[in-house]
Amino acid sequence: MKRAVKKRLTDTSIPKRNNYNAQLAHSEFGFIDTSFHPFPVGDEITGVRLNNPLDNRFCPKEFRERIIGIISYHFHLHPLIPNDTGDFLTSDELRNLSVQEMYEFCVQHDLKNVWAYMWTNWYKKENWALWAKAANPEKMCVFRTTMLIEAHWKVIKRDFLPKFF
Repeated sequence: MKRAVKKRLTDTSIPKRNNYNAQLAHSEFGFIDTSFHPFPVGDEITGVRLNNPLDNRFCPKEFRERIIGIISYHFHLHPLIPNDTGDFLTSDELRNLSVQEMYEFCVQHDLKNVWAYMWTNWYKKENWALWAKAANPEKMCVFRTTMLIEAHWKVIKRDFLPKFF
């Protein structure tokens, strides 16, 4: 997840196609403003073309590490682990707080394209279930790598394969 987000944030190109639906996001979370969305490339707003180079940046360099830190923190949240204040929150409450934190950070720094990317690819409900530990409140996976599979293949290669050559 961190590698994918970092790769996208370092890519400065604005996407040609935008699948972000502000109405759908607002219907799920009332705090999301429907007017906070990226403009299509070359779109005209009140007769003024968006030719300002600052309007064509995806994510400025100074915000990248903070965004990765926020989404990494959200990855580790789980209903069985107390939050910073010692409270145990439900899965839905954790998702609500995570979406709100990422959204407010993007609004505060006027990162419309970043918010559209984060919502579309990571924070929508169907995508949230794929990466967030909080999506499954009854179970918590402690494995983060392929270490079990690698250990299994190590045993097969060193113990069994030489005997049955």
